[in-house]
Amino acid sequence: ACGGVPELWRGMPLFALDDSTLNPPLEVTQNGSGAKLAARVIRLDVSGKAAGALSGNARALAQLTSRIGWDNTELDCARLLSRKSCLSVGICRQDTNELISTASLTVFLECCPVGAREPSLGWLSYVVTHPEFRRQGLARRACEHVLAAAREKFPKLTAIGLYGSAAG
Repeated sequence: ACGGVPELWRGMPLFALDDSTLNPPLEVTQNGSGAKLAARVIRLDVSGKAAGALSGNARALAQLTSRIGWDNTELDCARLLSRKSCLSVGICRQDTNELISTASLTVFLECCPVGAREPSLGWLSYVVTHPEFRRQGLARRACEHVLAAAREKFPKLTAIGLYGSAAG
């Protein structure tokens, strides 16, 4: 489920987690069973870490990526989600809070052109959808949300790479 709001997201009008007007529930269909389920777009982060404990978001992201054959650990996911320069969005089932789709964008703060004060390079990654919820545009929707957040936060962002693999 969703943790607190990291500093990078503060003041961003993209969507509110508890405002159904800005973030209406999505209807998704579970492949195979055909069951119709409600889902919501959420921000992913790792706030609330204490004594090295990992957040539920990092655990959920590791579980989702393992479903498609990636070998990311919870620590790998916690590192991604805790980056100051990372914007991550997830889509969760409302009934179980299971993470079913994600997208992350890491902005390279150190890659500012000479004299520039804002970064212009980002990398889209962790674009993943649970196998039982594919072919419904969930990854596209997660990417749209994360790219909109990036445009708001980093208006000089002009180049975005996409990391891809055989698994997705």
